[in-house]
Amino acid sequence: MITADDPPADLAWLTWSRDERSLFGIRMTHQTVFRFDLATHQLETVFDIAGLGEPGVWVGVDPTGALLLHRDTSQNEIVVMDWDGG
Repeated sequence: MITADDPPADLAWLTWSRDERSLFGIRMTHQTVFRFDLATHQLETVFDIAGLGEPGVWVGVDPTGALLLHRDTSQNEIVVMDWDGG
């Protein structure tokens, strides 16, 4: 259940289910993927993404209705190299 204590930006990457009866998304503070049933107003956890660490995560639905989860593990690196200029 979402309460007044949940931050406004807690729900991210909202996407419709194939049958348009539910919304899927990510609860950022709980690190879970959820499904919100529009008829019953129930929010259920689909799976926990806490074990994925802190990378950016996106959730969507493919044309068959299966959930898609994309995890961005991009890293920025600084590399120091010696170069003789020749």
